[in-house]
Amino acid sequence: MKAIFIFFALMAAGLCRGAETNAQFDNFGTQGKPGKVPAGLEVSLVADKTNFFLGENILLHYRIHNASSNTLKISVGGDYRGSTRADRFTVTAVSGDGIPVADPTPFMRNFGGGLMPNSDIKPGEDWFENVWVIEYCRFDAPGSYTIHSFHDLGFGEQMAADPRETSCTIQLRAPSEAEAEAILAEAETAKPNYGSTWGKKGEARLDYKCIRWPAFLEPLERRAQRGNSDALEGITSIRTLDATRALVRLLEHTNIAFAAQAAQQLEVRLPHPESDFTGPWGKERRQFVMGSVWDESLGQPVREFCVRLLLRKERGGILTATSLLRLIGTTNEMPALKQALAYAVVQTNAEYLSDIHYPAPIRVCDALAGTLAGLEAKIADKFDPDESPENLLLYLDQHGGADKAFSDADVRFFHKAMRHDLPFLRMKALENLPKEIPAALEDDITHCLSDNNLGVQNYAFLAAPRMQNPAHRDIALAVLKSADDEWLRQNAQQLADKYGARYESAMAWCAHLVAPKDINDYTLHNALGELLHMTTGRYSGGGPFYPSFTDKDAKALRERWEKFLTENRNQINAGKTFTNQPTGVPSDLIPPGWTLNAP
Repeated sequence: MKAIFIFFALMAAGLCRGAETNAQFDNFGTQGKPGKVPAGLEVSLVADKTNFFLGENILLHYRIHNASSNTLKISVGGDYRGSTRADRFTVTAVSGDGIPVADPTPFMRNFGGGLMPNSDIKPGEDWFENVWVIEYCRFDAPGSYTIHSFHDLGFGEQMAADPRETSCTIQLRAPSEAEAEAILAEAETAKPNYGSTWGKKGEARLDYKCIRWPAFLEPLERRAQRGNSDALEGITSIRTLDATRALVRLLEHTNIAFAAQAAQQLEVRLPHPESDFTGPWGKERRQFVMGSVWDESLGQPVREFCVRLLLRKERGGILTATSLLRLIGTTNEMPALKQALAYAVVQTNAEYLSDIHYPAPIRVCDALAGTLAGLEAKIADKFDPDESPENLLLYLDQHGGADKAFSDADVRFFHKAMRHDLPFLRMKALENLPKEIPAALEDDITHCLSDNNLGVQNYAFLAAPRMQNPAHRDIALAVLKSADDEWLRQNAQQLADKYGARYESAMAWCAHLVAPKDINDYTLHNALGELLHMTTGRYSGGGPFYPSFTDKDAKALRERWEKFLTENRNQINAGKTFTNQPTGVPSDLIPPGWTLNAP
């Protein structure tokens, strides 16, 4: 598959021009004055060919030509982290009879980031950016289409009659099954193309995840039956009931791992409750879920495969099974779900270690317990919590929660869980505590503040601020000073702040002003950022360290900070921020190359 989201190019062929849209990153990587496009910048949309089959990858080239006598600097790239495509581009299509083509993923969260090339264009030269049209447009019929494309290029949002907006017309034809087979065969023999062509024209390769056209289904299924993962991805892109049936047939594949991959692709084809589309990510979630591609007659083989996955007791397989059974499961699968829960709750090995950590991933035990509760709301009442760890976990889930008022039985079982040998049970008890914590459980929470499991310890620090216990001050400071975990340091500081230990917290952060162990060690960045925020009220823009920052440098910086904090102890405890100089604090407390954000 092609490496998506990085835009490259150079050289041109047939040209076209055009109209108006809005880029989502209006001032990203600004070059020159926003809203002012430099003279001599000419844009066109270049097509190596204008006739395509539906299902083919449609590559057009956004050509930026420098017709001036000066070098032009543009900004491209850096816009695809968290998205399905490069979002500084706006790409739309209109059919020959004026009907807009649907955007397959109109609601995406783009976090910026990604590669940004040195993009200077000398006089008379071109720079090309690849426009992968099918990432922006879902074509459902053959015909003539006009493609419109805009990129901000670092000069701000789109204006009227903007020279950065351009268009081109292409023709789409529906392939026969034989023609689809030929396209797939050609893709399988094509030379690999890794997409790293800064400023030059890219080369199109079949994008399996965007094939979408039903004529490809049978050729893809034949390949998938031989274990071809690309073909499986192609089937997944086709939004039809027949494609769903093909995925269900693949559950019988002799390679259970490949069959599990097919099962994973079924989740977006199942009927979903409306509650799945609420909350801040609801729109993003909805756009991937397909309608009218499921038939209940397919349910039984899917459920039977889920039970197979549960019995294998592999973390990934259990998560796949629960993702499907929560939507189409029946009470017949409950014994297998409960058996898998009995296994998972006692696991502390590497495969399950992330489940007893903070922040929480998608945990296997949560998925199993939630699926069981979805099939039978009061399932915990059927079992004795004293009898087994999985029964106790079901009790914690059913009886806990911020809005609950605990009974004597609830207090007893939550106390038992917080003192249990299994870290998952200790963690879940802390996570499920009510807003008003019963006095009888306060000693358990205090005990867990020093737990040897990070997940348990973090959740204890999140619960402790709802109590009043001055002894927590010194516990929090000791943990803040010694903790290697970034989240634990943050949670410990919040608890220490509750008891007015602002100066002592700052001194504890100084203990983390140490030379980075490697390029991925951000302990020093984290500590310096916290100290700067505590003393100036401003967040740090960050700066360089590794590998030039040595142990000697760290020791000197630590000593300067400790001296400054001690000299200003009363002001810091009073919550004063320092603003009497450009950097707020003495400049020697900020390493070279570091910046502070504006007040």
